[in-house]
Amino acid sequence: MFSSKFSKLLYLVLGSVCLALAKGDWPMVLPGFLFSYFLLRYTRSNQNLVSFGGLFIGTFLAVFIGVHNRSSFFPLPFYLMNTLINTLVIILIFYFERFFYFRTKGWVCCFIYPSLLTSLEFLLCFLPGTSGTWSSLCFSQLDNPVLLQSASLFGQFFVTFIVAFVGPFLNWLQDEGWSWSKTRQTVVVTLVVICALLSYGNIQQISKIATPTTRVAGITSRELVKKGSPNFAEINYAYWEERLSPANLVTITLDKTRQAINLGAKIIVWNEGCILINEPQQTYVLNTLRQMASQNRVYILAAYILLKNNHHSGRLMQNKAVMIDSLGRIAFQYRKVFLVPGVEDVIMDSGVKEIPTLDTEYGRIGTVICYDLQFPQYLKQSSAKKIDLLLVPGYEWPGVTPLATRIGAVEAAQNRTALLRITRGLSAAYDNYGRCLAQLNYFTTREDIFICDIPIQRSFSLYGKGGWIFPYLILVLTSVLIGWVLILQVPCFLIKWIKRTKSV
Repeated sequence: MFSSKFSKLLYLVLGSVCLALAKGDWPMVLPGFLFSYFLLRYTRSNQNLVSFGGLFIGTFLAVFIGVHNRSSFFPLPFYLMNTLINTLVIILIFYFERFFYFRTKGWVCCFIYPSLLTSLEFLLCFLPGTSGTWSSLCFSQLDNPVLLQSASLFGQFFVTFIVAFVGPFLNWLQDEGWSWSKTRQTVVVTLVVICALLSYGNIQQISKIATPTTRVAGITSRELVKKGSPNFAEINYAYWEERLSPANLVTITLDKTRQAINLGAKIIVWNEGCILINEPQQTYVLNTLRQMASQNRVYILAAYILLKNNHHSGRLMQNKAVMIDSLGRIAFQYRKVFLVPGVEDVIMDSGVKEIPTLDTEYGRIGTVICYDLQFPQYLKQSSAKKIDLLLVPGYEWPGVTPLATRIGAVEAAQNRTALLRITRGLSAAYDNYGRCLAQLNYFTTREDIFICDIPIQRSFSLYGKGGWIFPYLILVLTSVLIGWVLILQVPCFLIKWIKRTKSV
């Protein structure tokens, strides 16, 4: 069934490399399909401590190197601890799969690993302190837009399942000696399903972009705070008061907004934390924007960090996005809901878990802020509220650019909602099929105004109607699998062990 020690080592090396390429800072399509094939061959063929140590080392290096750029923002101890936790979770899934694999028969074993992985990804969205879907296997297919279209059927967890299914399926074929006579029925059914999904994706991908379009603009700031990079662990009020945005930066940001209006933009969005201001400055900024909006009949989403008066209750700051309608009225004020653990949640108040909306002559607009985009259980409101355009102010460091923005394509595709992300990173506009219409990289250009004509329209999404039917079914499947092993297999194992002990 398995070959030499060299082959086993080769499985480990190739699996670790593919893991780094599939779930790292620059996710790749083919490694996303293949890393589970190699690592499953390795874990199924080894059962001693040496092999466990090899898998630990290979997986740890894959995670450490794969996410190096995105983790450079955090202190090294946090980076190492996060790497260790992710490594242990990955290893746990593979050894769970190994345990179940030797207790199942036939092609059913192909469903063990994808069920375990999909269930874990789904459950992590609900656990406090986790990063949501940030490391989802689905994102390895960002350069495979045809397959990503299937997210509109059952959501991104369905894409994760499909990608994760390939590795165990190839292993099963190899275990059967690649025999056509033994596998033809299962292979035919699998190919039919794959062809159906790819055909659906192709049809969706070539759909015409709706007309008319609306001109939108994004404003990015070249400075968040003065006096160097801020220490977000600092909770001293005076420290942050000294780091308020200088008056000239506030003026420049307002001037850029006027320029965007002059360029014909009807909807203007600031990047997350575009300026850091206190409450008196907030009053001045909002009054100025209200006047701009009413005079020019435009919509402005101002995103900024508010330093509250020091006598107010709660934490020091709020990460806000304020929508001003075309009549100069404040339509809604939104606070970021999912704060970055260990950074924002230390000094900022979180918002209410409700995506605000505004009906305009261009369509229904909603907004979330940056990290909120990682939590699909929250973003499901996009479909429920029939949002036509989701505005996403963001703030990035080079290590998460362009990945943090590109995953927005999945959100647009699965909810069939147009999406505009304006960020101090890669700003981009996506139509309701997740197709990128335009983009601008903050780190490779001096241009601070992003302009794009975007069709503000939503279309039917089976995922939007059916919700999480698929991941719930997978959870049931996984629970049945685990229950079956615990109820039927473990007692048999104990009985055999007891008999063996007595005979000795």
